[in-house]
Amino acid sequence: MQYLINIDGNQATAFIQYWDNSGVNEGGNPLIASLPTPNTLPAGWALEIALTNDANGNVSGIDLSVINNQAQIVGSVPMPVPTVAKTKAQILAPIMAFWVDVVGVPTCNYATFSSGNGCINYEILSGELTVQPTNSCSNIAELWGVCENSNASYGAMSAASGSSLSQSLTIP
Repeated sequence: MQYLINIDGNQATAFIQYWDNSGVNEGGNPLIASLPTPNTLPAGWALEIALTNDANGNVSGIDLSVINNQAQIVGSVPMPVPTVAKTKAQILAPIMAFWVDVVGVPTCNYATFSSGNGCINYEILSGELTVQPTNSCSNIAELWGVCENSNASYGAMSAASGSSLSQSLTIP
């Protein structure tokens, strides 16, 4: 499963992608919000990907949002969980592990950011998030075979576990 917010020109668009036995299932590129400056998320603005779960812990809904520097939602798009092509049944699955990448758009593009620093915040309403130990691979995208990349650097996590964790994001 991939949940993406793409910044391209003056637009922030939503995109989701699921894989199952039938292949790749993708969900459109609806506009979340227009941005004041091309290819730029203004200082103090935030991107949010919020997942909802059903009673079995499966991801049942996705909301992607852009928030301005006054903590106001500029735009938000709910995305449906994709369906299996043959049966049209929703592809329901729990999240067992995840990572966040700030990278170029899909199909193996590299993003070179010119400036910016920020913080990636992770929250869970019930339960606990736990940071997994890293291995010798310096880039998690390389470890899992994702080919998109960027010049962004990620700091250490704020704690090993908890209901809320954060890490810094810096551009050299």
